[in-house]
Amino acid sequence: MTEQEKRYMDIAMNASEISIAALQVAQADSYIKKRHAKGRLLDAIVVLDFAINTDIFTKEDYENISKRFPKIDGVMLGRGVLANPGLLSVIHGQELPSLEVWGAFLERLYQDFTENAVNEEKALFKLKEIWCYLRYSFPKMDIWNTKIKRCQNLKEYKMAVEELLEHYPEIPNGAFGKLDEEEK
Repeated sequence: MTEQEKRYMDIAMNASEISIAALQVAQADSYIKKRHAKGRLLDAIVVLDFAINTDIFTKEDYENISKRFPKIDGVMLGRGVLANPGLLSVIHGQELPSLEVWGAFLERLYQDFTENAVNEEKALFKLKEIWCYLRYSFPKMDIWNTKIKRCQNLKEYKMAVEELLEHYPEIPNGAFGKLDEEEK
């Protein structure tokens, strides 16, 4: 066993939980086959809680991963929660957040980003950046392309979000991928 393998084994044996990203799984699988270390690695992680990090954007994605890997103890919901902050509610069978809850959430993002940014330009950039994901929760209005992406200052941004919340026809539901399909 190499020094690096010993180090990784030591880390694994002292961990209470391990999370592995999908890309890391593919890389590790290739490495394990080459190094014939599969048994040693499995011995190290068999006692750990095991979480998986993969593309989970819908309740169906979550259910498919849970069925495919029934022994996992958890999942990581990174970009899926960015695209649909109500995803956990959906997975647990609860109601989607109302437009009022969305309004409070978006106001909190605005407040936090503007208070912590170096200047208005940086805050606006960060707010636009998160809308690269949030826009998928609002598939019935192309707020990203028509308004938010074009904002030149925080006042324009605030007006665009207020317009969205005032005129959106239903509770946002996280329709990840639907805008991309319509754009093709």
